[in-house]
Amino acid sequence: SSHYALQWQMQQLGLQHPARVKAMPPLRYNLYAGRWARFRRLPGAGWQVSVPAAVPSTVGTFCNSHHSHSANNFLGTAAIAAAGAVLLATRPSRSTESRGVGCAAANGYETPGADFVSLVDAPPTPSVSVDPTERWLLLLDNPPMPNLAQLCLPELRLAGLRFDPQRRLPARVSGFTGMTLRPLFDQLGRPLAAGSAPEVQVEGLPPQSKVRSITWRPDGGALAFVVLPPEANAEPQLWFAPLSFAQDCPLPRTFLAERLFDSSGNPLRLNGIRGSPLQWHPDCQRLLLTCGPWPPLPQPECMTGVRVPAAPSVQDAEPGVKAPARTYADLLKTPDDEDEYEWHTTTQLLLYDLESRSARPLDGPAKNRQATFSPDGKFMMVSKTERPFSFTVGDNRFARKIEVLEVDGSGRWEVARLPLKDKIPTFHDACEDFPRSFAWRADKPHSISFWKALDGGDPSKAADLRDQLFTIEGPPFSCSTASPGPALGLRASDMQTAADGTAIISAYRWKDRKMITWTFPPGGIDSAEGSGRQLLFERNFQDKYKDPGSFQQWRDPTTRKFVLRRLGGDGALLLVGTGASPQGLRPFVDTLLLPTIEHSTAVTERLWRCVAGPSKPGDEPEDPGMEVNGVLAREADRQPFYERPASLLAGRDGQPLSMLMWREATDKPPNLFLRRLEGDPMEVQITQFEHPQPAILGVQKQLVTYSREDGVELNATMYLPPGYDAQRDGRLPCLMWAYPREYKTKATAGQKSSSPYSFVRAPWSRPMFWTLRGYAVFDDCGMPVIGEGDQEPNDKFIEQLTMNARAAVDAVVNQLGVADADRICVGGHSYGAFMTAHLLAHTEGLFRAGICRSGAYNRSLTPFGFQYEERSYWEAPGTYHAMSPFSHAKLLAEKQAPLLFIHGVDDPNSGTQPQQSERLFAGLKGNGGIARLVLLPKEQHGYQARESILHALHEMDRWLELYNQPRSTEERQVAVARAVEAARCYGADRQNVPSAAPAAAKL
Repeated sequence: SSHYALQWQMQQLGLQHPARVKAMPPLRYNLYAGRWARFRRLPGAGWQVSVPAAVPSTVGTFCNSHHSHSANNFLGTAAIAAAGAVLLATRPSRSTESRGVGCAAANGYETPGADFVSLVDAPPTPSVSVDPTERWLLLLDNPPMPNLAQLCLPELRLAGLRFDPQRRLPARVSGFTGMTLRPLFDQLGRPLAAGSAPEVQVEGLPPQSKVRSITWRPDGGALAFVVLPPEANAEPQLWFAPLSFAQDCPLPRTFLAERLFDSSGNPLRLNGIRGSPLQWHPDCQRLLLTCGPWPPLPQPECMTGVRVPAAPSVQDAEPGVKAPARTYADLLKTPDDEDEYEWHTTTQLLLYDLESRSARPLDGPAKNRQATFSPDGKFMMVSKTERPFSFTVGDNRFARKIEVLEVDGSGRWEVARLPLKDKIPTFHDACEDFPRSFAWRADKPHSISFWKALDGGDPSKAADLRDQLFTIEGPPFSCSTASPGPALGLRASDMQTAADGTAIISAYRWKDRKMITWTFPPGGIDSAEGSGRQLLFERNFQDKYKDPGSFQQWRDPTTRKFVLRRLGGDGALLLVGTGASPQGLRPFVDTLLLPTIEHSTAVTERLWRCVAGPSKPGDEPEDPGMEVNGVLAREADRQPFYERPASLLAGRDGQPLSMLMWREATDKPPNLFLRRLEGDPMEVQITQFEHPQPAILGVQKQLVTYSREDGVELNATMYLPPGYDAQRDGRLPCLMWAYPREYKTKATAGQKSSSPYSFVRAPWSRPMFWTLRGYAVFDDCGMPVIGEGDQEPNDKFIEQLTMNARAAVDAVVNQLGVADADRICVGGHSYGAFMTAHLLAHTEGLFRAGICRSGAYNRSLTPFGFQYEERSYWEAPGTYHAMSPFSHAKLLAEKQAPLLFIHGVDDPNSGTQPQQSERLFAGLKGNGGIARLVLLPKEQHGYQARESILHALHEMDRWLELYNQPRSTEERQVAVARAVEAARCYGADRQNVPSAAPAAAKL
């Protein structure tokens, strides 16, 4: 039948039967030579069949016995699958080819159409950085999307690290394509508006090079950075750009950068595998460089010739010793891997003097992880990896040694030796049972702090105290001489100090999402009693509406270390928050006066809050206590803007506190404004970035609130096509995009975390593209999974997921009245892909098709936890089974639920290796389901190459066109009845499976 179907198709296109194609001179063909062909009409000629190189791996399976299509869609199913031809559909504006079973992509990488391509190729917004003196703005031009060739550069994968062995940098790194400096103020301290501020270019760099690891000198007088030459195998270079000029002279138009060499004129062999290979010494005259050893170490035998295994790979499990590990990628597997990893990660620390242009080694070659200077610059703390390595965990959990070296002397002290971290429980607030988080105290010249678990690092153990702070007052530097500080009842998460020793410490508990923040007066963290400790905040850290914000820091002008930022007058601390509220995000800036003898509680004052939007009927009442001076904004002052702080400025030495902030609207891109927060109000626009995607101007955006059956409030963002009018245009096909999240309370699950006025930009990873196809896009629709009290969220995962889906469909169909109830598709990335497979399995008639990108579908492949699930497979086998879409492959197949799988071949994300998509696809194919598997070469969890992204969009576009076409009422009734019957039979078949989840069995 497929043979005759192809004959019918070709007749419709004016083509001959394949057996007689040779008789047609205008045609080339290769239908049966193992590749797929593409038909295209030549201007003034007939049809041509061409076979470009096939690159993306694509596998499709189509079932026709229960699935009907219109004539146009039939071109993409049985006949193409049988004959292997790729036919252009009748729509001429874009490609809608369909390919067959078990093939590579016939036409190489496809593109979805000029409108989508223009959105993908839109220029990225520049990045910005403010210098330590807060007088210069550095604009950094972001690079365009990389091409596939850039992802094909050499790459080694060892111990969880992926790096370029030739350039000694992380794999697939890029850099900025240009640097421009702009003064924020004139010589009289007046702000310089966009257009009036002179722009200073950094010149002298190699043509077509890129820059990365840009580091401000602590006094703001220079930049040091790494230059990546355009040649793929060229080594990274160290460059330096002084920004000095006479204050009484006009600002120069350029600053000249220069490349740095050692005293003999040799290039410095930077090694940035673990991050930035350079940092400034506090004296502003020297740079600490991480370089390859000189002379280079001899390569291990496994790297110099034929790789003959030196020994078998052996692992041991010890009786009674629990060492759970998640499914990490790129682990070491053999002794040869260990030797190669050790060779590549062995570096040497050099201190480079900018005045003499010379470098001296501070230490011999070692597997250095991180090095930091003490606030006074006299000492350097170094973390080094040590053997033995591991085959079950990655580099970040390897054993290490902590040392302190004297910068200008010969002193050396071993602070601690830390064993392999392979026995940490899988709880989210579990940690190692030995000292951790070593750091220099910013309030002291050269003191080291660290934390030690008091409960063995296991939060499941009953304990009144969980963590304790310790301080080492050196020299000498050793954990054995550490003084105990305050102990906490929760797991420590963060500590910040002011220059005078005032400290802010936060701790959390995962089980009930509790977070507590305390303040300690100067000297308070130096005693075990924690003298003077006072409670600042206690809240559920998922409660966005009660988030007090984050304490701000600045660089201390004396120590060059970052300390808590304080106002010059009363010494109040500064907090910046996202300002989540029932009206959406409204960021804020607060001052906080810590408790004193005069006032026993902290005093908070709101300095600024994002402008309120215009009032609408039905809005929730606003709280005046959240506004500046406790007064609600007048209606005349309300504007449809979204504003958010970028950086705080001044506020000390007699200068009023100011703020750089981003301002945007739905149709206006983010631009920087400088606003004074103290004294006379003043506001100046700093940048004038243009709209990067004019094709989506006019897309309508609405923040939608709705409720599910149990009363939990949900929200999402609706995007509608430009010019859409419901009365005139009727109902639209709809694409929903979501990502499930776990909560412990219903109140926090429905809180809004976006702004109705933020700029509408269409990143390729979001579904807004399809507004240009006439779709209603329901983005980031709420998918909370709630487990209150002792109940775990995943115990009712499927039940709550389907409840969320029904509420979302009801919102777009009935509440908003914009969606065609029979033309709704759903999709997601990662955990959203996992969700999509479940929704098509466990709902009847809600969704026509699903799009699953880079998901995980078989939870037995992640047996020691996944996402926020802390229990192992053996502790909760029923949950793992029910939450595996792979377990429901037969149900999906019998429902004839079309699923598109897209996955990066090199996905390193824990739990989402490509076999997850391959296994579920195989299950659907083996049971006669409808599915397509697209594997993108060289791509990881998020896709990078322009070719891959365009091809993924093409596949998604094609899938929606194939499986979301209008159908008759009878066709819909048949499809829904088939799905309901499949679910009924599936539930009956699984009654005898003791570990099946109740929700799945009920369905």
